[in-house]
Amino acid sequence: MSMWPQAVHDLRKKGASGVKHAAVLAPLRWVAGSAFAQGSWIPKVGGRPWYDRVNQWQIGKLPDKYARDKPIPQQSCTARTLELRAPGARQVTIAISKQQSRDEAAGATGKTKEARTAVPATEQEFVAQEWPFQPGERKVKMHVERPSNGINGNTGMMLVLHNWGGRYNEPHYVAWCREFADRYNVVAASVNYLQSGDGEPQVVGEKPYDHGYLQAMDCIRALYHLQKQLQKADVTFNPHRVYAMGGSGGGNVTLMANKVAPHTFACVVDICGMPGLTDGIAYGTGEYGSQLNAGYSRDPRSPAYLTKDMQRIRDPGDPEHLKLQYQANPKNKVVIVHGLDDTSCPVVHKITIFRNMVAAGFRPDGHFLTPWSVDGEAVTCTTHAVGNRDKVVERFADAYMLEQGKFALETPGPNDFERAEKVVFPTREGRYIVDYSDGPPTISFEPTNAGG
Repeated sequence: MSMWPQAVHDLRKKGASGVKHAAVLAPLRWVAGSAFAQGSWIPKVGGRPWYDRVNQWQIGKLPDKYARDKPIPQQSCTARTLELRAPGARQVTIAISKQQSRDEAAGATGKTKEARTAVPATEQEFVAQEWPFQPGERKVKMHVERPSNGINGNTGMMLVLHNWGGRYNEPHYVAWCREFADRYNVVAASVNYLQSGDGEPQVVGEKPYDHGYLQAMDCIRALYHLQKQLQKADVTFNPHRVYAMGGSGGGNVTLMANKVAPHTFACVVDICGMPGLTDGIAYGTGEYGSQLNAGYSRDPRSPAYLTKDMQRIRDPGDPEHLKLQYQANPKNKVVIVHGLDDTSCPVVHKITIFRNMVAAGFRPDGHFLTPWSVDGEAVTCTTHAVGNRDKVVERFADAYMLEQGKFALETPGPNDFERAEKVVFPTREGRYIVDYSDGPPTISFEPTNAGG
C-alpha cells in the first residue's frame, strides 16, 4: 500500500459504547470501519464527511477545509477495515477513537447525558439591548424546540418569527417550531422580539414601531444564546446550518436579521413581509392601499423623528449595504413569497428589494404569487394571508433547508458569533455598527463627526 497517514486526529465518542472506529479523510473525504453487526445499518447517500456511518463519533480538531466539505456517497466496510475507493488517491488522513470517550474518562454519569438532552431549555428568557423609548433592562422570551431524535453533529438553528403584534408562544408558532425542528434537523426558536403582543407599547408620534432594528437584534441575540448554550454543554451541532422564516412583520424581521448578521444565515424565507421602513409605512400615508402606520414623525423636535440614516439601516434592500452583505456571504439565499394582491404589505417595494439583491450579485428565489401559484395546500390566495405559511416554507425552501435537499445550503465560513468582529453599515451622516466582539451582539449609530 503506497499511501501513508498524513495526520491522526481524535475520534470522540458521542454515545455510550466503547467500540473503536476508524475514518479516512481527504482525498476520499469519508470512509468508516464499524464493529456493528452486519445488516444492522444500511449506508445511504449524503453522510457528512467528518462523521462515522452510525453518527456516534465525531472527529476533533479536523482542518476546516475537510470538516466543511460537501457530502459524498457513504461506503460500507468491514470491522476495523479501511476501504479506499478513490482511484489515484495519494494520501489519506486517518482518525482513530480513544479507548474511552471524554465522558467516560471524566466519569460522566447518566445524569450528565440526561442534562445534555435537555439543552437548550424549551422556555427561555434573556436580557436584550435597551430600548431608548423605555430605558432600563429589557428581557425577551423565546420558545425552543429540539429535534425529536435529539441533536446531532449536523443539527442547525432556525428562527421562526411571528407577525407584527403577534406573540412567540401562540399555538401555531410553537407547532411550527416542532415541525421545522424535525423536518430540517434544527433547534428552532420563536422569539418574542421588541413590541410583540402585549409587550412594549407603540404610541404614534411618541413610541414608534421599531420595524426590524432592535427586533432583528433580539432574534440574533436569541441565536447567540442558543449557540453558547450548546457549546457550554459540549453538544455537537452545525453552526453553518442557520435558517430563518417569518410572515408579515416576521418576514421583515427575517430580512433584517439576515442583514445585521451577514455571515450567519444560509437561507431565510420572507413570507409577505413588510419591506423597508418606507415613507408610506413610517408615516401611515396609505400608500398602495396599506393601512400600516409605524408612528414616526417628520418633525425634528418629535421624539419619534425619523432620520434618513434610521430609515436606511431598516432597509433590507439598500444597494450599498447589499454589496457589503454579498462580500460577506455570496451564497446567502433569500426566498421571497409575496402575493401580488397584498394590500397590507404592498408588493411593489418588495419587488424593488428583490431587484436590488440581484443587482448586488445575490440570486434570491422570488415567488410573486398570481392565481397560477395557488395549490390549495400551501398557497390558498394571492393576498396578505398567502395560505398555510409553514407549508409555504416547505414548498419553496425544502430544496435549500432539508439536509438532503437538492440545493442544501450551509454558510461556507465562521458565522458572526464565531468571527466575533464588528459589522459596519455606512449611512449619510455616519455608520451603524453591529458589534459581535464582546458578548451578546449590539447595534449602535456612530455619527461622522463623533469625537469632534
